[in-house]
Amino acid sequence: MTNLDNIAELGIYDLKALADCINLYLQQVPMDEKYIDAAGYNSQSGYIWFYLACGVEVVAGFGSCFFQIFDHETGEEHHADTWAEIMEIQNETKEVEQKIAQRALVKKFEDFVKDEENKLNARQDD
Repeated sequence: MTNLDNIAELGIYDLKALADCINLYLQQVPMDEKYIDAAGYNSQSGYIWFYLACGVEVVAGFGSCFFQIFDHETGEEHHADTWAEIMEIQNETKEVEQKIAQRALVKKFEDFVKDEENKLNARQDD
């Protein structure tokens, strides 16, 4: 099951994880971030999850609850016990992504300048 449409099929421990996930969500996620894009149950891992619009997942299972983000650049998952911690991690990840994007932009600009210089030199040689 990849969503919570079939909630009746969850076992007692899965329902406890759902309750834990809801409690963590209600207790720590600020009102302006309480937009759930998707919710589901991972039958392979046994975890219940809510995916928030801000890119953070609220995850619960096997007696643990945590926040998680996925870094698409590195493929790493980052976990935190509190909203404040996951926001720090997310901000650090965004800063790294911005630096990578800036480097790529600088490289494109340098390549553009080099191409224009080559064109100018080619015209002067004619």
